[in-house]
Amino acid sequence: PGRGNALGDMRYTLEAYHHKGSGSNDYGIYMHGTPEMALFKENRRAFSSGCIRLQEPHKLAEWILDSHPDWSDNKLPEAIAKHKTQVIKLNNDIPVYITYLTAWADPKGVAYFGDDPYHRDAALKKRMNLRD
Repeated sequence: PGRGNALGDMRYTLEAYHHKGSGSNDYGIYMHGTPEMALFKENRRAFSSGCIRLQEPHKLAEWILDSHPDWSDNKLPEAIAKHKTQVIKLNNDIPVYITYLTAWADPKGVAYFGDDPYHRDAALKKRMNLRD
């Protein structure tokens, strides 16, 4: 990632841990920044190829690195200003749970049904023996 890159200037690599053990991120899904900040004002948000676009990636980095002994308060902005790829290995894993929802209810119980931009509902309906 870097200046002008679609991933913005910061990318978070996710490793997949599932019931069969640990593994790599076979789908190439990352959490990342973006140079296209105006997209956060759009109602439809599926502009990427499945990655998770972060509105404030620097704040997440500050939170993650808060307990990392090698990263002082000023080191992160200095590292970003260099515009060079740097890999930071964490001392502890941080669990990330991703949930894809196309239907949900608000606190009053009102149901909402959204689009299915990644076409996952058909397989779910089939597993649940539902018809359109």
